[in-house]
Amino acid sequence: MCAEDERGNGWQDSCRDTCILGMHWIGAERCTHAYSVVKPPACQRPPLTMPPRNRRRGHSSEKYLELAKTQVETLSRLASSSPLPLEGAFVVAERIIDAAIIAERCKEECMKLGNRALSLLHALINETTGNDVVLTPQLQHNITTLEQSLKNILEYVLQLQKHRNLLMRIWSAKGDAAKIGDLNSQIDDLLALFNLKSNLAIQKKLDIIKDALEGQGRGDKPSLGLPGAQILPPLPSVFFGRQQVVDELVNLLLASDGVDGARVAVLGTGGIGKTTLSLVALHNKLIEKRYGTQRHFVRCDAVSSADGLWSAIAISMGLSGGNPQNRVLSTFSDSAKHSLLVLDNFETPWEPAISRESVEDALKHLAAIETLSLIITLRGSERPLGPKWTRPFLPPLQPLDQDSAHSLFRALSDADSADIAGLLHNLDNVPLAITLMANLAQYEGTKALLKRWEKERVSMLTRGPKSRLSSMEVSIQVSVDCPRMRDNPEALVLLKVVCLLPNGVEDDTELDAIASYLKSPSRSASTIKQVALGYSSDSAYLAVLAPVREFVMHSLPPPSLQQLNSLAEYYLHLAHTSARLETGSDGGAVIRLLTSKIGNMQACFITLLSNADFCKDAEMLKHTIKACAESMDLYRYTGLGDTAPLEVAAEAAHSAGMTDLEGHCLLKLGELLYSRSRQDASRLTLRKALEKFTELGNLVGQSRCTLMLGMLESQAGNYSHNFTLDALDLAERGNNKVAEADCHLRLAQAAVRRAEYAYSRQHVEIALETYEKAGMLRNQARCQWLQGFIEYQSHGDYGTTKKYLDSALHGYRIMADPGGEANCLGIMGRASTARFDCVEADKYLADAIRLYKIIQWAFGLADYLQARGENDVLGYDDDRAEDSFKEACKFYEKIYHKAGQVFCHRSLGAIALRRRDYVGAREHFMQASALSTSDADKARHRYDLACLRIAEVPESLESVVLECAEIVSAFDDLPSDGGRCLQLQGTALMRLERLEEASSKFKDAIERFQVYNDARYAGECSVSLAEIAGKSGEGEKEKEYYRQAKAQFELGRDTRRLEQLAKAGLSSTSSP
Repeated sequence: MCAEDERGNGWQDSCRDTCILGMHWIGAERCTHAYSVVKPPACQRPPLTMPPRNRRRGHSSEKYLELAKTQVETLSRLASSSPLPLEGAFVVAERIIDAAIIAERCKEECMKLGNRALSLLHALINETTGNDVVLTPQLQHNITTLEQSLKNILEYVLQLQKHRNLLMRIWSAKGDAAKIGDLNSQIDDLLALFNLKSNLAIQKKLDIIKDALEGQGRGDKPSLGLPGAQILPPLPSVFFGRQQVVDELVNLLLASDGVDGARVAVLGTGGIGKTTLSLVALHNKLIEKRYGTQRHFVRCDAVSSADGLWSAIAISMGLSGGNPQNRVLSTFSDSAKHSLLVLDNFETPWEPAISRESVEDALKHLAAIETLSLIITLRGSERPLGPKWTRPFLPPLQPLDQDSAHSLFRALSDADSADIAGLLHNLDNVPLAITLMANLAQYEGTKALLKRWEKERVSMLTRGPKSRLSSMEVSIQVSVDCPRMRDNPEALVLLKVVCLLPNGVEDDTELDAIASYLKSPSRSASTIKQVALGYSSDSAYLAVLAPVREFVMHSLPPPSLQQLNSLAEYYLHLAHTSARLETGSDGGAVIRLLTSKIGNMQACFITLLSNADFCKDAEMLKHTIKACAESMDLYRYTGLGDTAPLEVAAEAAHSAGMTDLEGHCLLKLGELLYSRSRQDASRLTLRKALEKFTELGNLVGQSRCTLMLGMLESQAGNYSHNFTLDALDLAERGNNKVAEADCHLRLAQAAVRRAEYAYSRQHVEIALETYEKAGMLRNQARCQWLQGFIEYQSHGDYGTTKKYLDSALHGYRIMADPGGEANCLGIMGRASTARFDCVEADKYLADAIRLYKIIQWAFGLADYLQARGENDVLGYDDDRAEDSFKEACKFYEKIYHKAGQVFCHRSLGAIALRRRDYVGAREHFMQASALSTSDADKARHRYDLACLRIAEVPESLESVVLECAEIVSAFDDLPSDGGRCLQLQGTALMRLERLEEASSKFKDAIERFQVYNDARYAGECSVSLAEIAGKSGEGEKEKEYYRQAKAQFELGRDTRRLEQLAKAGLSSTSSP
């Protein structure tokens, strides 16, 4: 048994007739830079690295520019693979570098201009290399514009080579600054012309992360998920009133000491201060002392389902990989310390009827952890079902008392006038409404605000068709209409866009990318924060509170198509970046770049696909659907996010009649469900995808679906290669080499199970050759892992086994793939067990099991818990072995793996037999028999019962001899099983005093045990032969057999048996 890497073989969207387009499509009918691009699988486009950056102060301009020159030469060679005619641009770029190196003045500015030019060319190559580009007249004009702009830069840099005296340099300094500014503007125009701004922003962040990982020596360390613990939101700087409620909440959290954790719901209307109250309690000194670093705060604004809830919690805890629910639960459960979890704005996932039951089930699982205290903040007055809420209940929060409301307003505005009372009366003393008005009062004054309130409130109350606006909603509207917002119209534009992003905007670079159409995005962001409609935090440059987001999204006109297109450009670039997870060596950096953006990505895609005007543009719709599919690997390898975007994308494709994209989304959805061990849902979805591809005659799509359905079968223990052969035939007819390689890899894996090692080696070598040509690093690591597995299974050389596995392990660690690491470590553990190094094996297996728990891969957990049980048996620790086999059996049951269940029940029966628990042994043996399907397993069942019979009924020796004689032929191809059968037969004959026959059986058994180095079993047979020799009076033979037994036990590192032999003086040892 071994946990093969069945999470998807890295098939790179090969079922598509046309693959992901480049990011040049934005406004294909509206922008002058449009051209048609069709991208091949990402594996054919190895990502380039950015030009070298000045990483250290004191790094000379000359050295930097020499490095830049080397880079431009490299890019020039790579340009030959780009479909664009860029040779002229590269010639000019190289001359810029040469000229900058010897410039007499403004060397630093020249350096920056040269660097920006290189970055632009780099991004353009990345976007077009390997693509089928239609060279339209407009595109040719754009390339001409590019060359002319570079020539302008060159001309200016050449002028700077001329020597000038001091007076002339002073005279020309102002002109130089203006010219450099103009040249930088020309580069900005080129970025817009070729739509490369998002590409550069994302690549810049990725390079920073890669630098950090290189500094940490990331490639030599195992994957441990996301780095660092969550930084809690800060303690609110202004808080008045409600001290009694805070004390009640703190007491509830402290009273849980020694018993189940507290379960508290903080209820109330929107903006009433639920979040603030929970944060004040979270930062309370007594709470901080009790829970320490085990305090977690999770905003649920971006959550729409139970899966999304688990994902959000996992991200806040710094967890990554596999099933986030199991990862979160196991982390909390395994912690010896008390933990506190706050789920803020819980109404977002709980309120929709379609998700309510599953979200309540999630709460139930969290509440079942004794050491976990739980707080939810929830708009309304109803507590969700599931947890047993701690009594006494906190009553729903009420508005502030008059004194506290007045103190809050004054603290925020520094205003003090009679008009405050009138404003507070209108605001109903609601904290968020007070906060918004107080911020406006800093600039407008309370008297003016009161007049504006009375005027605007009346008009707003007539706008709503159904219900009267609350004071908070009016407060938000007044803030939206305030003079500061009116003076900067772009602020409202930005506010509506940011409200689509539940996690906010991470930094100013991201802000510039999503709002490139604004003249000053940072100024607009400042305006939004100044009027308290938005805020900054440790994780967000600009974010918006849930009540404001809800109001803006439901009460104001949606963003324009131009604004949605800019948002789409950035997040579709992010989705495109996630394609590197399969092919690139920077997988770890990509995961760290994108993990915090998953919530925004998913929200953005769903918003775009739900906007009727946006979807009218068929090209925009197509690219957004493809981005949902392209992001699947990110969700698969991090275990974060939910299936909603793929479900919405499949539905959108269906509605638009895009059957090929519908099939592709269903395929990706099926793969994602498979990776999360949801076999039934995966099987149903893959069959739907197969129907779509069959309808279209898409052979490669049919191949992938068929291959995945076969993987589901093999996960259940059916290693027939029929599915895979069908998939290979389809891939060959579809003429897709990568899809063929995937099939060869699966054939190789299944062949190992059937002990067809030559066949397996042949197919893995075919697959590896294709993956190497395609540059698919992750699949190359899979092949190396499989080569190591083949060596281990075929009892090959340990050094060769470890060489393959070490190489694969290094690759998996670079790509931040904990499942791949676990596969390698698990085989190393098994190989160590085979060498009887139980201590080393236990370390490898413990690491493998830990990593499988991170990703919650049921097959891997079952396989290596079983392996740990086998290792424990070798170490004479039957108690721990029993626990391991029982736990493994549960996972085998979960994935319907009968063969695994059979092995575990047989092992548990053997443990019971050693304890002389004959009833328990029989029970396990019969359970194994009921699950057995192969002839070998049926023969093993007869062997198990014979072992039980000889122990339970000593007079049944003759029947045991006959039983073994009948079944031994079933083990002709299974040396170890055959050896044990002969050993049992020899033991029965020996007790019958048929010593010559017994001696023959033990000798035959030793020959079989030596095939696979079963040294300990061979040693026991040698002991039996020594005893027979002793009974026959053959002293020399007796000594020789004991010497052989000692040699075998030394080989098997069986210290217990060696001690027994030494104590008995090699003359009276009996088998245990």
